[in-house]
Amino acid sequence: MPDDQTPTPTRFLKNCEEVGLFSELASSFEQEFRKTQEDDNNNNHKKTGKNMVSLW
Repeated sequence: MPDDQTPTPTRFLKNCEEVGLFSELASSFEQEFRKTQEDDNNNNHKKTGKNMVSLW
């Protein structure tokens, strides 16, 4: 009788870690998240700078 080659969830996750799948996903997510935050910060600074009124 042949061995069952169906991966268990644990084995599947271990295989994904071994080939670096999770690190690739995390790094692309981090890059996109940072870019979005930088864009938001730049847009907020532009808006704030135009609308700032000095109280002095």
